[in-house]
Amino acid sequence: MVLWIFLLLELLILFLTSKSIIQALYTIFFMFFRKKELAMIPIYLLFFPGVVIHELSHFLVAEILFVHVYDINLIPQIKEGKIRLGNVQIRKTDILRRLIIGAAPVIAGIFILFIILTYFVGNFEISLSPINISKTLLIAWSLFAITNTMFSSKKDMEGFIEFSAIGGFFLLVIILASIIGGIDFMSPVLSFLNNSVIQAEVKKISALFLIPLFINSFFFLCSKVLIRR
Repeated sequence: MVLWIFLLLELLILFLTSKSIIQALYTIFFMFFRKKELAMIPIYLLFFPGVVIHELSHFLVAEILFVHVYDINLIPQIKEGKIRLGNVQIRKTDILRRLIIGAAPVIAGIFILFIILTYFVGNFEISLSPINISKTLLIAWSLFAITNTMFSSKKDMEGFIEFSAIGGFFLLVIILASIIGGIDFMSPVLSFLNNSVIQAEVKKISALFLIPLFINSFFFLCSKVLIRR
């Protein structure tokens, strides 16, 4: 369970810092270029893969659930002093479909990270060859872009509180039923979480998340140093 707690802690830190790192990078680039338009160019390039995955996942899931999409934008903008990397405008719908559409980038991001882990990082070889260095930089860039853009925004998660309350109620009913009826629901869950194969994959994913966490920490430090100057 320690590995699961560590993984959840990493995800929590990435979630809490993902918006701040974009603003920190914008501060760094603005200090160099002195123009908003020029400062937005490297922001666009750095996060483009993640933005595409984020917004397209909204779009595709909305289409699958028969929710009309009015507009999709993949170009970063500054609105009310905050950077918006992209957005998808959809027709108003019910809470459940809104929540599924809002959560789509998280699911898509984790799925693509799993592909990177399986097919690229799994076959990684330590070497200073140009090809291997390029591959390393590409993987690091992909991880950085995806992990910092895969989390849903406040607007994306409209209806989350209501749905969580309903889900929490049903979970409480199941727990009470297991206590009163003497049915053990937790053993199969714990058995799955502690499975050696699952634990090995969780360990790999946790190690993978250390890369964007390190990059984020570096950029935060740079922004703080530049601001003090």
